[in-house]
Amino acid sequence: SYLSSHAGRGKDAANGRAFGLAIVLGRGRAARGVIMTAEFVRFDEIEDVLISVELVHRVAVDLNKQPSLWKWAIVAAHAALQGSIVCVVSGTAGFGALSNQSATAWLSWYDSDRSTPPPEEHMADFATLLKRARKKGFSVSVAQLKDIKRLHSDFRNSFAHFTPKSWSIEKAGLPRIVNAALEAVEQLMAREEVNYKMTGNRKRRLSKSIAGAKSALARL
Repeated sequence: SYLSSHAGRGKDAANGRAFGLAIVLGRGRAARGVIMTAEFVRFDEIEDVLISVELVHRVAVDLNKQPSLWKWAIVAAHAALQGSIVCVVSGTAGFGALSNQSATAWLSWYDSDRSTPPPEEHMADFATLLKRARKKGFSVSVAQLKDIKRLHSDFRNSFAHFTPKSWSIEKAGLPRIVNAALEAVEQLMAREEVNYKMTGNRKRRLSKSIAGAKSALARL
């Protein structure tokens, strides 16, 4: 499944607040990029964005032949957008993408004797993440913001929580909506908070996939 994952947890969470959270969340040096063994494939936050954008590109070229692939274009575009926001707002310690309640729980755990297991992390909802990104300088036009909110509320959520029904989606506006997400991803991943973590290969993958996806969408 495209959506299957293995979320590992490190054992050395006691080594300082910032680095500790990175290890516990599987974001230490050994977890950077994709690490594949016979048993596991592991992701970091940047790979999560890259593979999502690459999926948008892969399905976009076949949307005319198989319109039902719009589901995966929408889901992957949303995943790439949310993931790129997470990359920007997380901060060194990784608290910036967590819900307020979850971040407070983590801080309390670090300030304790840590004799109990660390709390589960819970990401902030999409609207909150978007607000945090905009406070950090992420800029979108009114029209782009409307499309991004529609991508989340009208389409991605309906696919993620699909109930038994017959649902007809007008295709006319979908290329524009997905393109708005891709442009946001491009802007967010170019920010200093993320760019310094990107290898040359990753930058090429992102650029190639965004350009290819935009080109395919423009032909629809």
